[in-house]
Amino acid sequence: MTTTTAGAMLIGGVGFNSTAATATPPSGWVELGEPTGGQNLEVAGQARPAAGVTGNAVWTFSGSYTSTGWLRALRPALS
Repeated sequence: MTTTTAGAMLIGGVGFNSTAATATPPSGWVELGEPTGGQNLEVAGQARPAAGVTGNAVWTFSGSYTSTGWLRALRPALS
C-alpha cells in the first residue's frame, strides 16, 4: 500500500473461526483490540508520519487457521 498524505494511519485486522487462535500484529503496530469468543478477531494500527510505500504487514498466528484479513489507510482530518 502507498499512502499519499503525511500523518496517515494504517488500520488492519485478521479474523478466524476459532476460539483457541491468537494473532500478533505486524512489527511496529499497536494492538487496538482482540476480543475472544466463538470467532476471533485482531485489530491493530500504525501511524505513518510521512507519505509513501508502507511495506508488508505480516501477522503471526498461534497455529494454522483459515483466516481473512484487511488493511486500510486513513487520512488525517483537515484542520
